[in-house]
Amino acid sequence: MTRVIIVCAALASLAVPVRGVPAQPAPIAILATVEGEVRLSTASAPERTPLRFERLEAEALVRTGASGRALVVFRTGARVVVEPSSRVRVHDGRAETLAGSATPLDAVPIVPLVAPVSGAGTTITAVRIRAGDISVVEPGAGATTLAEATVLAFVPASATPHEVVIEGGDGAVVYQTRAAAGRVAVPRGTLKAGTRYRWRVRGVTAAGFAVEGGGEFATLADSLAGDRARLRAAIAGADLASDALLAEIDLSLGLWHEALASFRRVQHGAPADPVIDERVALLEQRLAPGAPRNR
Repeated sequence: MTRVIIVCAALASLAVPVRGVPAQPAPIAILATVEGEVRLSTASAPERTPLRFERLEAEALVRTGASGRALVVFRTGARVVVEPSSRVRVHDGRAETLAGSATPLDAVPIVPLVAPVSGAGTTITAVRIRAGDISVVEPGAGATTLAEATVLAFVPASATPHEVVIEGGDGAVVYQTRAAAGRVAVPRGTLKAGTRYRWRVRGVTAAGFAVEGGGEFATLADSLAGDRARLRAAIAGADLASDALLAEIDLSLGLWHEALASFRRVQHGAPADPVIDERVALLEQRLAPGAPRNR
């Protein structure tokens, strides 16, 4: 097997929990790679064929056929390759070999368990005021940004400078500027980590009509940003599989633009992978100018 330097976290789904529906068991690991015949069974579901990046709950059983192999990475950073014709049960931070063999690999930096992104569906995008609107590109509802590298992007209504404002949860203005182009890089030190913000952009069309757009976003908490940075420093660029896992992590963190850029690099450099293709299509749809953000 080609050596893969990769990390993974037990990351939760992006879906918002539904009231009255029992929460799913917290994942403890992820299937970083799936090759050939691989089967997965859990206490809550019968045996089936898993997809790449599928999260694993405690006591999940991974079984490989004669042509199968799977790389399991735990939230602790521990990694193990389930070799062909093997059965392995996953526990928190370790793998129990029931049949065949499982090869441990060097551990990687820890990636924390991430809760579902909250606030999806609350963004105001493409708000129509009088005769037009401003299509927002980023960030949208459910999206997260890095506090020190936040970019606001929109489709300008005209060449006239637009007013861009960011407000904190209490409605106080934390940043304000005028931008002729549809992209504003928020100065470092302006935003706090782990905080929700609301932003809006106002402009005037060539015909003189007032238009507006905007949305809400959250900045990534310091602890998560630090873990992400250490992880990227350890494995980014090691190989396409590592970059794919980093992209999956960014997707789970709500860093959609970063995830899309990484998935596209993997898509262009690796053999066709339906899971990667699905991720790219999903993110392109979410990030299309003016696209609804409440999905």
